[in-house]
Amino acid sequence: MKKSKFSPEQIIGILREYESGKSASEVSRSYGISQSTLHIIKLIMQRSYELEWIKSPRLRKEVNEFLSLISILLLLIWHTTV
Repeated sequence: MKKSKFSPEQIIGILREYESGKSASEVSRSYGISQSTLHIIKLIMQRSYELEWIKSPRLRKEVNEFLSLISILLLLIWHTTV
């Protein structure tokens, strides 16, 4: 499997930049990603925050690992289509 272009910390930074008021086109252009990838990652992160109700630490860890894998796979898909 190919290594992701961005670390999880960088992905969060990209989303914070986007949520701070920059347009999707500005953020996506500055990081070399498509606008649709930016929106997909944002949706994934929103879903992970919505799962805060999960009380089991083990289950929460598994969900977070799964969401991280999905983010990496989306970036890999984007990277292979560019």
